[in-house]
Amino acid sequence: MEGDTSGWVAIGINPERGMQGANYILGFVANGEASIWDAYGTAPAGANHPPDEDLGGTDDIVAAAGVEDGSVTRFEVKIPMNSGDDYDQALTPGETYPLIIAIGDADDFNAYHRRYDRGELALAPAP
Repeated sequence: MEGDTSGWVAIGINPERGMQGANYILGFVANGEASIWDAYGTAPAGANHPPDEDLGGTDDIVAAAGVEDGSVTRFEVKIPMNSGDDYDQALTPGETYPLIIAIGDADDFNAYHRRYDRGELALAPAP
């Protein structure tokens, strides 16, 4: 994920209603150190995406790297297709999922977004 911000970038995979039910991956870089959060949307709007661990789930980010280059923040994240965590979405090769994309100006996961949009995540079929 990449955003034109020196704050946070985020994606929400497969929301049910507004932001609710989405598997969120949020990241920012502060003082050269990347922070990443595996979270879950608990309500349709607002800063209602606590870390999975706060809800009794698990942090299922297998690997992540982030950099801030001027006013652009970039992250690469590896997550399992099916972590078994109730607060993650099971993903299936060949399927398409709704996606929320957002950026914020602060190095704070609960800071309000500056911009957001919706799209789709299309996974390639299994070989």
